[in-house]
Amino acid sequence: MGGGEGGGTEEGAEADYHLHAWVIMPNHVHLLMTTREEQAESYDRVVRSREEFGKVESYILRNPVRAGLAGSVEEYRWSSAWRG
Repeated sequence: MGGGEGGGTEEGAEADYHLHAWVIMPNHVHLLMTTREEQAESYDRVVRSREEFGKVESYILRNPVRAGLAGSVEEYRWSSAWRG
């Protein structure tokens, strides 16, 4: 689905993280990202396999649909899956 690079690096340097999927809900945010190092002061969960990665990505992107905020993942504007 969506995604992007980022992470406070100089031009041409390797990014500190890769953002794979995200969704902004009315009262919380979900991010699926990989980092080059451990992050202090964050709630995180280690994803140990491709299968688990897919499940976590699906959970994140379907969160607005389960909450009744959209009919499909692509309809929710504040998500990496949005196709507007």
